[in-house]
Amino acid sequence: HGGNKMDLPLFISSLNAVHQQKNNIPLKEYLIVCDEIAKLLSSFGTAFGFAAASLNEYAKDIRVQEVDYRQRLSVAADTPISIHTLVQDEIDRGIAAKDEGRSPSSGKIAACRCVLRLMWFWDFISKLFENLNTMEGKTLYDVVSPAYGETLGPHHTWVVRTTVYAALNFLPTREKFFEMLGRDDSDATLQEMGRLHVSMSEVQQVLWTLFKQNNMDNLK
Repeated sequence: HGGNKMDLPLFISSLNAVHQQKNNIPLKEYLIVCDEIAKLLSSFGTAFGFAAASLNEYAKDIRVQEVDYRQRLSVAADTPISIHTLVQDEIDRGIAAKDEGRSPSSGKIAACRCVLRLMWFWDFISKLFENLNTMEGKTLYDVVSPAYGETLGPHHTWVVRTTVYAALNFLPTREKFFEMLGRDDSDATLQEMGRLHVSMSEVQQVLWTLFKQNNMDNLK
């Protein structure tokens, strides 16, 4: 999905597809949303460059597991599969949480572990959108800092957290941020951010429930 700038219309259409099928989340659209989140993180500058790279690695590992799944079960490349399918497959095979998430047979990182980490990023971006909607007129720093502290921060080491908080001082301005999204800082945009937050959090609720039910909400 070309370019390094977030494609907000693509993000929204893919998120809508995921949300409409949130009880059996389509893998293709889910990963497109993740690709666009990585671009959004990159636009924050050095503070989140490493986070964008991590997110891309997790998404890549899930795509590897998708290929493995299709080959094992002879599922055609054009047949859609879901996040739920990959997760359930690993649960059924007993590899979802083994050896820090690594499949004993292939050495590949299990999809469940990667999905969990993508969920942390979804929580962060969802909270960011919520804050943009509710904290009108606040700087991007004021919006991003508590969103990070509440979602991604607890999963990072003290050193990483300290680095991120220092780098937050170099975030783009609020105006520049909206400009990068192809939007202005208007009531209509803020309401749109609020709607994106609701869609993302409803998808997240389904995935967190699935992971908690299977004791996988804290995979190392």
